[in-house]
Amino acid sequence: MTFRKNSMTRKNFQNRVEGFLISAMGWQCMAEVAAANDYPDHIHRWRNDVERILFIDLSFFISSVKTKTVFDRHRAINELVLIRLTPQAPRDGVGRDAPGVSSIIARV
Repeated sequence: MTFRKNSMTRKNFQNRVEGFLISAMGWQCMAEVAAANDYPDHIHRWRNDVERILFIDLSFFISSVKTKTVFDRHRAINELVLIRLTPQAPRDGVGRDAPGVSSIIARV
């Protein structure tokens, strides 16, 4: 079995998805601050960036990435959200759909 030079492991896949989600959260925070300070131009631009990251960039990455081993991408993303991005995540919830995540994944 030969691996592609640009293929990634499950851990690298989760790290990249986490990067997309953290980036989207950062832009969303900036949009909320702009909304609180009444900057409508910034609100619109930054919310568009959030939508672009989640629905275009992340979706394209998930659908086009080459992995070294076969694994369930949906489960890997759910584990990422439940364990690493949720502050008080229950450890027994691994593998179940987190709220909001399944809607993003379903579009892929």
